[in-house]
Amino acid sequence: MTCEDCGPFDDVYYEANVRYVSGPTDFGYGLIVRGDRGMERGYLFSITADGSFRIARDVTDTVVSLVRWTNDPVIQPKGTNRLGVLARGNLLEFFINGKSVARISDSALARGYIGLYVGSEDLQIAFSHVRVWQAR
Repeated sequence: MTCEDCGPFDDVYYEANVRYVSGPTDFGYGLIVRGDRGMERGYLFSITADGSFRIARDVTDTVVSLVRWTNDPVIQPKGTNRLGVLARGNLLEFFINGKSVARISDSALARGYIGLYVGSEDLQIAFSHVRVWQAR
C-alpha cells in the first residue's frame, strides 16, 4: 500500500506503529521507503512476529537483502513495535522502538513514495500512528 499524496520524497524520516494480530509468525511486515507508485520497488524494512528484522532493496523484481534476517531483543514478539526509517542521500538508518538497529549506504533508490508492507495474505497486521517528516 502506498501514499501517493505524500511524496515522492528524497530525504525523509518515516515511522509507524505495527502490531501483530494473527497469522504466521515467520513472514515479514513493515515499512517501504523510496518506493514507486505501485510499490514494486523500494527499500523494505521488515520485522517478524517471532523477533527478527531484515532490510532489503526490491528493484526490477529482484529482492536483495542488505541486512539479512537478524534476531534482536528490542523487538516485542507478537506485540506492538515502532518502526522508523531515516533516508538522507545515500544513507539510510533503521529504528525499532527508538533504537537504531542498522545503518547502510546505498545509492540505487534516491527518491520515492512511502508505503506499508505485509508479506503474506494470511498475516494480519495493524498499522497506527503513521507519520512522515521531510528530513533537512
